[in-house]
Amino acid sequence: GGRRRGQRLLPSAADEEATERAEHDHGDDYSKDDGFHNGTSIGHGVLRHLYGCLTLRQLTSPTTPARKIHGRPVKGDDMPVSVLRFNLVEPGATPASLGARYRAALEMAAYADERGITTVQTEEHHGVGNNWLPSPFAFAGAVFGATKNIAVTVSAAIGPLHDPLRLAEDIAVLDLLSGGRLVTVAGIGYRPEEYAQFGVEWKRRGRIQDELLETVLKAWTGEEFEYRGRTVRVTPRPFTDPHPLLL
Repeated sequence: GGRRRGQRLLPSAADEEATERAEHDHGDDYSKDDGFHNGTSIGHGVLRHLYGCLTLRQLTSPTTPARKIHGRPVKGDDMPVSVLRFNLVEPGATPASLGARYRAALEMAAYADERGITTVQTEEHHGVGNNWLPSPFAFAGAVFGATKNIAVTVSAAIGPLHDPLRLAEDIAVLDLLSGGRLVTVAGIGYRPEEYAQFGVEWKRRGRIQDELLETVLKAWTGEEFEYRGRTVRVTPRPFTDPHPLLL
């Protein structure tokens, strides 16, 4: 098959105005507490745009392959969205017990896939005492290898902790491997200690995130572009056209 057509998610004028107001109120560091503690502590306007974009129609577009759920063929807008969430925490885990937990999660994902569950959700945190999953894209690749239909949503990846070019490559490879089943939510996190661990400046996370988003979108075109004063090109291009789903 050819490339699957994706959907470019662009904000409305009202969303852009709300985002500008939020950025003005919060400054570059987005440091005020919005009451959100799910890994995407950003301005209200940005949140309205991100969650407003995530609709049933976009997750189950007419290009979605037909599947059977409870013995009934469903396609496109008729398909319900159901989510199986893994953060894979285990306080006091041993390597053996945590490895068993990871393998059990893959078995659960395969079981869910065979029974019509539409989405596995996973996320990213670092240096947490309860062994919260730090590598959601590696886990996503394992899920794709164990399943045929289910999507994986990384919600959220902590954008400023990633190298933009390597992140673009990793997502492109997963998009190709899965046939377009990866959804990435780009968050900025809410734990300063994670930024300290990777030597990333907490107060600059807003600007770093902006650069990352601009860079991955350019990278997925497969064309040369200017990045930090040098000309670069990222290959391969992803499976999804114009680019993998990014929220």
